[in-house]
Amino acid sequence: MSPLPETATGLHVETRGGPFTREFTVRFNAPPNDVNSWLNGSPGTSNLKPVVNGNSRVYKVEPGNGAMHAEVTVDDDTNLVVIHTYWS
Repeated sequence: MSPLPETATGLHVETRGGPFTREFTVRFNAPPNDVNSWLNGSPGTSNLKPVVNGNSRVYKVEPGNGAMHAEVTVDDDTNLVVIHTYWS
């Protein structure tokens, strides 16, 4: 993924797990145009079609660096972006 948009606010990073499993969740808000530009310019999401569920878009990202799961969820009502990934 590319660096977060410069307009990102409310950044919250949560880490869980121990020596054998690790989980990261990153949350932030940004204006819709900035979120879309970020997604279109990021190597992990630029060529993906999201799964649309109501007002949310979920991008199933190909995990890298040993990760088992990676996804980006965008809530188009609140402009909240959640990045979730884990290793096991």
